[in-house]
Order: sequence, then structure tokens, then C-alpha cells
Amino acid sequence: MYSPSLKERLSALEAERATLAAEIDALGTEAPEMLLPANLPELYRTPPVSAALAK
Repeated sequence: MYSPSLKERLSALEAERATLAAEIDALGTEAPEMLLPANLPELYRTPPVSAALAK
């Protein structure tokens, strides 16, 4: 159904995926802590500067 070259490429990509997954697992399971600004809700509510200048 698939061409031999496509099967070879798929095999290579699957091997690369397995290698990358192993590297990620070796780094540890803890995700880095995301630091969000304390005023994030206010920043979200504030219109962009370009919209304010357009008035």
C-alpha cells in the first residue's frame, strides 16, 4: 500500500521519536515552574496599545 521509501522514512521518524522520548525521560519528570506575572488578569483586560492609539 505504501511505497518502500515512505516506509523507510516512517521507520526513521519513529526511531527518532523513541530517542527523543528517552532523552526527555532521562531529564526527569518534573516540569519547570511557570512564572506568571501577578497582574496577569489586569494585563488581559487592558486593550492593546495599538487599539488605544486608533481611537
